[in-house]
Parts: sequence; structure tokens; C-alpha cells
Amino acid sequence: MAYVADVVVTSDLRRRGIGTLLMRHAERWARDRGAVTITLNVHSGNSAALALYEQEGFRRTQITMRRDLT
Repeated sequence: MAYVADVVVTSDLRRRGIGTLLMRHAERWARDRGAVTITLNVHSGNSAALALYEQEGFRRTQITMRRDLT
């Protein structure tokens, strides 16, 4: 299994396909090393990232919930 920790594209360069290229490179990198799955975390409110990952074939598999105690 491979894990993508962060995908960051500066705001002035977004919507140019850079995120897609980064994700495809990560997938190739993982496959070349024998990984059969690739996972990542994304904030539920990050609709642009969610759309990118779903476009690339990722599916939602877990929901993490949090309650602040302050």
C-alpha cells in the first residue's frame, strides 16, 4: 500500500492540471514499487480536492469525526 501525505498546488497555479499530474505520478511511483492500493486523507470541506481525487478513481471509504472540547 502507498500513502499520499499531501498534494499542494499554490492558489495561483490551480486549475491547470498540476494536481492531476501529481496524482498520476504518485500512482506510477506506487505501482513501480509493487503497491496495489494508494490511500490519502482529505478534509471534507475541500471540494476541489475531493473532485480531483474522485476524478482519478478514488472512492470514499472512511469518515473521521471530531468534537472540540474547548
